[in-house]
Amino acid sequence: MDNLSNELQERISSLVNQKIIQQKDVLCVDDIAAMFCVSKDTAYDYIAGIRAVSDTLGMAGKVHRQDYEYWLKMRIGKSYNNKDERRGK
Repeated sequence: MDNLSNELQERISSLVNQKIIQQKDVLCVDDIAAMFCVSKDTAYDYIAGIRAVSDTLGMAGKVHRQDYEYWLKMRIGKSYNNKDERRGK
């Protein structure tokens, strides 16, 4: 039972962090790490991927929320495109 309550607390904390972060204009490595529940090293990789698509700020270790949202749309579009290719469309 303790394990379940700890998992529930972690999930709730993660959701609260995501909601707070979504209200920010600039996301730093700690924000990205909290959003995706990953290490800082992995978060830096995510930031590099986001900046490769769009880099409004030009600041190391930080991305603008709009750049993140654009990157997310690009990733979602790629997965849909891959599914269409498999179906022969």
